[in-house]
Amino acid sequence: MQEKMAETCKKEFGCDIIDTSHIPCKSGETMKNKLSLIKNCIKRNLFLYTLILSLLVPDIVLRAQSSSYAIGAVSMVPTLFSAFWVLLFTLIFTGFLSQKWGRIFYMVLAVLMSVFMISNYIYFRIFNQFYWLDSIGMTGQAMAYSTYIVRLLDWKLILIILLQTGLIVVTFRTWREKPYRISGLWLILPMIVLLTVHTVMMTKAVPGATPQQQTEREWAKGFYNDFTDSNRSMQTAGAYQYVMRNVFRMVFPEAEFDRGTVTVADEYFSEKAVWPDNDKTGLFAGKNVIMVMMESIDDWMVNETYMPTVSYMMQNGMDFSNHFACTFGTGYTFNTEFTVNTGYHAMAVGTPASSLVENAYPYSLARQFAEKGYTPRSFHFNTPDFYNRGEIHKTFGYEEYISYQDYMPMDKAQCDGIAIGNKKLYRAMAPKQENPFFHFVITYSAHLPYNDEDMKVQMLKKRYPEFVDKSMDTEINNALIMAHDTDEFFRTLLENLEKDGLLDNTVIIGFSDHFAYGLSDWEKMYNFGEVAAPNMLERAPFFIYSKGMEPMKVEKVTNSLDVLPTIINLFGLTKTKYWVGEDAFDPSYGGYVYFSNGSWYDGKLYYVAENYVNNYPIPVSGYVSQMNEMFYIREKVNEAVIRTDYFGKE
Repeated sequence: MQEKMAETCKKEFGCDIIDTSHIPCKSGETMKNKLSLIKNCIKRNLFLYTLILSLLVPDIVLRAQSSSYAIGAVSMVPTLFSAFWVLLFTLIFTGFLSQKWGRIFYMVLAVLMSVFMISNYIYFRIFNQFYWLDSIGMTGQAMAYSTYIVRLLDWKLILIILLQTGLIVVTFRTWREKPYRISGLWLILPMIVLLTVHTVMMTKAVPGATPQQQTEREWAKGFYNDFTDSNRSMQTAGAYQYVMRNVFRMVFPEAEFDRGTVTVADEYFSEKAVWPDNDKTGLFAGKNVIMVMMESIDDWMVNETYMPTVSYMMQNGMDFSNHFACTFGTGYTFNTEFTVNTGYHAMAVGTPASSLVENAYPYSLARQFAEKGYTPRSFHFNTPDFYNRGEIHKTFGYEEYISYQDYMPMDKAQCDGIAIGNKKLYRAMAPKQENPFFHFVITYSAHLPYNDEDMKVQMLKKRYPEFVDKSMDTEINNALIMAHDTDEFFRTLLENLEKDGLLDNTVIIGFSDHFAYGLSDWEKMYNFGEVAAPNMLERAPFFIYSKGMEPMKVEKVTNSLDVLPTIINLFGLTKTKYWVGEDAFDPSYGGYVYFSNGSWYDGKLYYVAENYVNNYPIPVSGYVSQMNEMFYIREKVNEAVIRTDYFGKE
């Protein structure tokens, strides 16, 4: 019997078995044989250990990185998913395929998952969230900022890359012909486990669970079911299941979509009424509009020294001092661009500028102005193909997308203060025409990076030497100089409008797309804010200026979703109930902002959702519970409108 076992083990696993039960344990020779046996087994099967570890590293790293969003960084469900995916791949590579094809497919998977890990690690450092696979279309545009990305390679990531590279190399070099042979039936076992866990996670109830256990599990299952929060989806599914569900939803985009979410939207709109007129309704009716989305202009940049023109317009216009530019989906800039133009924030459904271009937005801001006889056009430094703006802006309702590069070289076009000095571009932006115009302008000067190696930074430091301060942090100083160039855009714009006799009949709307997330150390920005919390960094400037108007400060909390309905009211455009934001001047609106991680702020209370998720308490009651329910429903409505092309399928 012993001989047969030894023969089988040597044939199937490459290890020797010897019967040592009759040899005294204290025999030095016996211990030497045992150690030799262990050493031989490890050596012959080393590639199996490194193979498994190399496939687990991406999952371990990514779940650890987002631990603040954890539904248990080492909890049972994501661990089961990842363990059995790795088991399945290991069985296929080493026991089912030949040595040649096993090594090839292993290398492909290991390299792809390593790239996925590294890119998500960097992406998370920038955006504080993971990306979805269908966002890979933005890779080409991201490479334009490669120098900034390289600066995000910290020592931890370098060590991880070295470890992962070593594991892959060792696995490849020590790989040997099938260490064991398996039937294809063995592959069914991990597949059954994966399907079972997925099915359990997709069910709504957990039989036999206590109320506290039910609450804990329902939190995790809710995130897994929705699969719209990338951070919590990673935590509840693990890296491999996250990727697989991504792929599935890319191939079958509506296969997992809950029809009940559309019903929520139907009920929401049927119950919602159009808000009544107020004392600001039609205040600017019939006037021209130049709406400027200010790239990376943070609230701490706006002061009399670096941005005197913007400061002047805020002091002599409407200053929304408690405004937030929150990020949902993918991409900070386009997120706000999409939100202000449509009244909905972009979901993480691929590259939004491409994947959402076929949707219908009948109640977009440009279409509402066009309905009143305005000519809507949009302007930006980049060419129409960047972010697919040329097409998505047509979808928003703009008649024409105009690139600064149509009028000047790229190096000048990327500097706002220089670009507005081009007479032809200015005339396109502020035409003398009979009917009013609605023009949407996106600035660029303050766009990252903020290091001295950047060509734009070098150009602006030469242009404004008086603002170079060597005693100041280099990135902060550069960011302020870049912000000053955006201020020069406004100064020149106002001066030219005044000379042309257009200023009295033109309203300037300015708002930021996001905070200065491109700074390498966010801790620097906490010194400028009132609350040291990541969400509070999203506070951003928002103002409306018209010459001769009565100045006012709006202290009510507003967010990017509120910009569209507020403008609709101020210009007396057609109101509808088909937006999820609110008019800032509606007396019934108390003002609030909710963030992508489930937290929210109403001007007095800052609710931090992570604490509740991490500790799994029984849901709170009263005011907080009501607010949570309202935000949950609005998110479902937003999801239904964007993911199903709600208005295009009516």
